[in-house]
Amino acid sequence: MNKILYSAFMVLLMSCSKNREYKSEQLHLGTSFSITVSTGKKPEHKKIKAIAERAFEKVVYREKKIFSVYSRDSELFNINGKLKKNSLLKGYSEFTVSRDLFHVIDRALYVSEKTGWTFDVTYKSIADLWKTKIPSPAEIENAMKKTGREAVKTIPPDRVLIRNGASVGLGGIAKGYIVDGAAGFLKENGLNDYIINAGGDIALSGSKGGEPWTVSVLDPLTSGRAKCICRFSGKTVSVVTSGSYYRFTTINGKKYSHIIDPVKGIPTETDIASITVISKNTLLADAFATGFYIWGFDKVKDNFDYLDKLELGVIIISKNGDTAINGTARYYCEV
Repeated sequence: MNKILYSAFMVLLMSCSKNREYKSEQLHLGTSFSITVSTGKKPEHKKIKAIAERAFEKVVYREKKIFSVYSRDSELFNINGKLKKNSLLKGYSEFTVSRDLFHVIDRALYVSEKTGWTFDVTYKSIADLWKTKIPSPAEIENAMKKTGREAVKTIPPDRVLIRNGASVGLGGIAKGYIVDGAAGFLKENGLNDYIINAGGDIALSGSKGGEPWTVSVLDPLTSGRAKCICRFSGKTVSVVTSGSYYRFTTINGKKYSHIIDPVKGIPTETDIASITVISKNTLLADAFATGFYIWGFDKVKDNFDYLDKLELGVIIISKNGDTAINGTARYYCEV
């Protein structure tokens, strides 16, 4: 997902000195990617380091070999290449895909349905038009014929149908899935107290030496002032923020959001400065944050009951500085 910058989150790792940690930080997915493990009174840093390094290896593999739209070795890159080659053909191309790719695309379609298709993995068909120039209405209309509800279909356990000429981008969901994969690997190896932060995509579990993990959601309109404090202890939770306050594309001297509204075929025009989603996993939080960002402040706020039913915590900050938080988020957070 295209996120607000890393500074959108401040993970407060301050507590009593008796609480010990192991932390490893690398650069992946175009951002800082850190793994912090609460080690307790008898830390086994050598063992934890080995587990963390293997977790990072899985991050690299999924990023480069499955989800990248730039690497020629990537599964998704080659799918898009075939779709482009078949662009003059009617109908769909069928692909047998990896377990990872099938799961992400299938979950993406679920999020698309729940957001009214403001989250759409075929958005890239439109986004590519807006890289360096303002496309014509005819170009946008033609691209939108390759997107939307019928553009992608999944057939369990491993087949995907994609409309010829479409272009698939999973930047709004794959990062969350990759974070979940790293978190799952830590748990598989007996590490249950951790926080992973991939540039604002956060997965956490357990506690910090018996104390809560604390995440501060920053106000994007000010210089790092905390707008909301969230505390998590004894749970496995993910927290993701989306926005374009700091990221944009400039065309002919005008700034455009880097987040595309796939329903309208244009860069998103919204009164939301940032939206934070709390969910049971980072994949869902990642994708829903993007989809709901496009909705706008009032629509998100008016649908708080709906979001509670989806078991999603939501915190929205408008470009006017207004803040709203739904019931699920209030369980963890205070403004």
